[in-house]
Amino acid sequence: MLTKRRDFTRVLTTDEINGIFSYLTQHDCMTCMQVSQRWRSLVPQYAETTFSDLRLDGRKDYRRHQSMIACLGPHVKSLVVDGCPDADALYGLMELLRERDCQEGIESLGKDKDKDEDNDRGAKEDFSFILFIELYKCYVPGDLALYLCHWTRLKYLTLSQMTHIIDTEAFYLSLITRCSSLTSFQLQCDFMMMCDTPVEAVPDAAAMNLNTRHLSWNVFGGELEQPNDFEPLLLQCPNLISLEGWLATDFDPKIFAWCPKLQHLRWVGRQPNRHYYQLPRNDQELQALDVNVDDHHEGVGHLKGLSMQHYHLSTLEDQHHLRYLELDVNQEQQSYAIQLLERNATTLQSLLLEIDGILLPIMACLYDSGIIQRLVLFVLFIRPSFFSSSSSSSSIDDDDDDDDDAPTNAALPDLIHGLQKKVSQSTSLEWMALDLLDVFGDFDLEEQKRMLSMIGCIPHLKSIDIEEDTLDPQVLLALFQHAMALQHVVVRCNHLNVTYEVLEVLARLPNIKRLHLHAAGSISAKGVRHLASKKDMTWIVELLESDEQGHACFDDAKEIMKDRFSYHG
Repeated sequence: MLTKRRDFTRVLTTDEINGIFSYLTQHDCMTCMQVSQRWRSLVPQYAETTFSDLRLDGRKDYRRHQSMIACLGPHVKSLVVDGCPDADALYGLMELLRERDCQEGIESLGKDKDKDEDNDRGAKEDFSFILFIELYKCYVPGDLALYLCHWTRLKYLTLSQMTHIIDTEAFYLSLITRCSSLTSFQLQCDFMMMCDTPVEAVPDAAAMNLNTRHLSWNVFGGELEQPNDFEPLLLQCPNLISLEGWLATDFDPKIFAWCPKLQHLRWVGRQPNRHYYQLPRNDQELQALDVNVDDHHEGVGHLKGLSMQHYHLSTLEDQHHLRYLELDVNQEQQSYAIQLLERNATTLQSLLLEIDGILLPIMACLYDSGIIQRLVLFVLFIRPSFFSSSSSSSSIDDDDDDDDDAPTNAALPDLIHGLQKKVSQSTSLEWMALDLLDVFGDFDLEEQKRMLSMIGCIPHLKSIDIEEDTLDPQVLLALFQHAMALQHVVVRCNHLNVTYEVLEVLARLPNIKRLHLHAAGSISAKGVRHLASKKDMTWIVELLESDEQGHACFDDAKEIMKDRFSYHG
């Protein structure tokens, strides 16, 4: 805490003071306002350069904080309001922005409200300076979403982690057609419920929205409408370039006829995989898509990005200009996937590949076609297969008919060795992630250690997610002793003892940013304190019990790491 007893303004330069405020705002630390009177008086002098991007806790009444108000003005470019359960408070904040001449400066506004059935109406004023609104975890009836479009000049609207929304295409049609400036609409919710208020009538079908370029609807639970149900909506958006849909039916190629300029397509089945990488969500990424639209490539055969999960790939055999590709592949789909990869070998830059078992033919395709040497981003998710090893792996002798029940992951060492070798030859790869689900259980301890050591030596391995029934801490040591590039680590296990040695080697990883340990077993209290004191990262511990009595080590970690550490017993 900075106090007037030590007035740094007398010894620090303007640039140094500017740097302090910049650091605080970059770390979402608006408590920097709650300091001595001397420091508060300095804020307006540096507001224009240090407070262009603000993030506010919507549960607080900032009308009473004069030092925060002093930071508002036309220089503000981005504002995120995190959690605002009171509609009146939100309205007051909007009025405050207007009073401080933020109308011309603000480029984006994100609003994160908690679910609250008593606050189902937003501010009913025309705040036309808001171009980007994102509502998190809200109770949002259909009429409120429609009202946002009716009273604002929105360009980007995202409704995420919703729990209450109308489930007919009339809602989308009304929203799209009533907001002529809307460039992007994205809906993500946990389950669908009927709206408690009537949806306004859809305008005349001739009123096409020429601005809408990005459309996404992602809903967990229950089957959504058939593709044909969205034909009226898609026909309203002739300039659509990115489309994302989670539907229970297979993809229909006639969508290309409805959206002739489509360049980015994601089609997800009932259950998305856990390593779900979504199309760009935020306004900056969407704007980048807008800038890079290729008007010369339209229609079938000219997609730049494609994601298919749980569907037949034979309907996409003409695609040959893909820059990024996400595929969910089992043995039956492997031949189609290989053809798709081969046709796009020279253009692919990003690949997320989820394979059902150890499918060596598709991995050989990545190597032989040179794809793996040209990728910039590569995510590989290997899950168990229901197929026998004789049918799912080309490395198993076809004459071994008596071994149909052999482990399906017998070829895993060969896959890892080939992957490590080929990735090492790449000069373009910047990010690689591995997600390994129940693939090590059939190997002895020494073989597991050897494979994890090879994985650790894969260049640019930035993220790893391992889930097994049982893991020996020596296996994790073998991985972490070599994987110096790791930034994100997730370990899920039913039986695991996290030793001091494991935590100590994690503390030596230079780039680690996030660690998630979800396991039943013990964890070294000494190691917890050591790691907490060494790393500036986010750390989540679930289920593990300290090897000393009580939870004192977790309390100590919380004291050191603050909100960056969480424990769930």
